[in-house]
Amino acid sequence: CANIGAFEPAASPRPVAARSELDRWIVSELHLTIRAVRYHMDRFENFPAARRLNAFVDALSNWYVRRSRPRFWTGDKSQDKWDAYQTLHECLLTLSQLLAPFTPFYAETLYQTLTGLGFEGATQASRPASVHLCEFPVHDAELIDESLADVMGQVRDLVSAGRAARTAAKLKVRQPLAKAEIIVARAEQAARLRAHEALIAEELNLKSVEFTTAGDQYVTYQVKPDLKKLGPKLGKQLPKLGAALAALDPAEVRRTLAERGEMPLTVEGTTITVAEDEIMVRLEARPGWSAGPGRSGVVVVATELTPELLEEGRIRELVHHVQAERKTLDLAYEARIRLSLTGPAALLDAVRRWEAFIAGECLVERFDYDAPADAKSVDVEGESVRLQVEAIAAGSRA
Repeated sequence: CANIGAFEPAASPRPVAARSELDRWIVSELHLTIRAVRYHMDRFENFPAARRLNAFVDALSNWYVRRSRPRFWTGDKSQDKWDAYQTLHECLLTLSQLLAPFTPFYAETLYQTLTGLGFEGATQASRPASVHLCEFPVHDAELIDESLADVMGQVRDLVSAGRAARTAAKLKVRQPLAKAEIIVARAEQAARLRAHEALIAEELNLKSVEFTTAGDQYVTYQVKPDLKKLGPKLGKQLPKLGAALAALDPAEVRRTLAERGEMPLTVEGTTITVAEDEIMVRLEARPGWSAGPGRSGVVVVATELTPELLEEGRIRELVHHVQAERKTLDLAYEARIRLSLTGPAALLDAVRRWEAFIAGECLVERFDYDAPADAKSVDVEGESVRLQVEAIAAGSRA
């Protein structure tokens, strides 16, 4: 909120339809949340309403704000930056009103802070004195984009699956990987998701992302009946259905279930239709890959690490330590710094090759390769490095 208040807009707020896809998505999620909360509250269903609010807060903080950081932090006063601040303000202000019945004191604090920031149409003089005097929000159907909500939901799900694949292979998030193959059920699904390749690659720290509907070269499948669900339904026929299922191609079973949501099986001349949630599908990545299953598809990441990827991973680990030191020193996010380093010659040579990247990430104005003896010691992929971060006064490059 403090950062929002410190920003002076360069232009009037634009209609939501004119803003970026990310802005339109979070506003759509906001109004979907308003609709869901009102629906449940009208039926005295407090828990589902609170759960929907929790999901929105997660989407706002862990996706929208994180994905918008470059827009918030940019030094210029562009329309895009103003759009990001305006969208965040609108979401937080409406959220304070939605939260009022659940967390009355926090909602009031949030509301008072937001209405005092001087945004157009959001000053104390033009709004009720308390969040508890406001009308409860009503959703605007024109601001809801079901298609965008669906595709962004799939993107977030695939990113989560990709992180699970990295974790399974014990690959740190800061270690770049060469590529990922995303296995989806339908070609039209891949076509919709392909527009977000760059976003998925950035989130998972990948050099490239590709989509396929034929994942047999990357994973193997095992399919078994869910005994708890099919046992009471089939009784003595269950073992025979299991045998019929085992005789089929597991990849084809998975594909059919994903496309149709069910599939017929012939057991002793009788056709039994089983639903997708009645069959357990397990997958295992082939050598050189690690797989993470999701609702929207399976993400398999290449686990081979080249010397170039390993070097970039070390640099990103170093950047993490520098950013942590900036935070420890409580430096302003726009503060320029001098970075002093001492460490193994090979690592320092890599730093010299990556100076431009490190400078952009950490706002480094000057590199020194002789850190003082009392500089902080950090571990960079098993190598000890001493580093010191010093703020540089505005207008000085000394």
